[in-house]
Amino acid sequence: MFELLGAAIALLGTSVVAYTDWKTGYMPDKYTHALILLGAVLLPFYHGISYALANYAVAAIVFGLCFILYIFGQFGGGDVKLFTALALLVPSYPARLAALGFHPVAAPYPFVLSVFFAAAVLAMLFVSLGYAVRLYHSRKRIKGFNRKAAKGAAFVLLLLPLAVAWAYININMLVVIAPMAAGAFVLAFKGDILRLFIVKKKSVKDLNEDDVIATEMLTKAQLKKLGIGARKTFLDIELPAIKRSAKRHGVDEVWVSEYLPRFGAYVLASLLLNLALGDALLWLLFA
Repeated sequence: MFELLGAAIALLGTSVVAYTDWKTGYMPDKYTHALILLGAVLLPFYHGISYALANYAVAAIVFGLCFILYIFGQFGGGDVKLFTALALLVPSYPARLAALGFHPVAAPYPFVLSVFFAAAVLAMLFVSLGYAVRLYHSRKRIKGFNRKAAKGAAFVLLLLPLAVAWAYININMLVVIAPMAAGAFVLAFKGDILRLFIVKKKSVKDLNEDDVIATEMLTKAQLKKLGIGARKTFLDIELPAIKRSAKRHGVDEVWVSEYLPRFGAYVLASLLLNLALGDALLWLLFA
């Protein structure tokens, strides 16, 4: 019963978070913190204290790995908290769903990994296709568009041996090739996507921990003056030192990745998919 309650809370909470992320680009702390707290409280009621302690540790590991992605600009702070909450609320596939007619392929690893995998695949497909369309409409503003398109097509062709190998293992795995192909194609336009669709300049004094500094747009000299190295995001307690350094070296503005893809909707779609299938990756392999 408590497992189903946790799954229901996860679905409802992720729906709210995904909606706010889609509308505003942010996942409010009041929602993600509430989900983490509910997950932590409910977990001991699933299968006892030992089970809870093991999954508290898993949630801590999930938080740590996601936080690493966050500091290098690959994840938003809200995404880190949402996946931590999911690790607590749905540590494994709720067995009681099978009694409702579901026929899952249960995974031997934490359920949150299944959610992350499918969310990443869905995001890769739809975000890449969206960028491909926008690149075509902006082709007159892109230097060497045809050359880059040919380079992208070459990247896609490089996936052909992998597609053949995966089809030999299981034809279902070809589902993953489409997102990989879309991502490979737009990779040739990485700089253009960043310049045209993602970054904008922002005053250093207005930076906050939700900002992702576009280090690709800064010179080595600017990075050195700011003292930020390869990192792209910083906590509020770290930003005063960066702002002082910027003021000392006369750096007034930096490029930030203001219009990054919004991941919440893909997490919600993945959660629904994995609750229906049990584990998207294993389903592809063994269905």
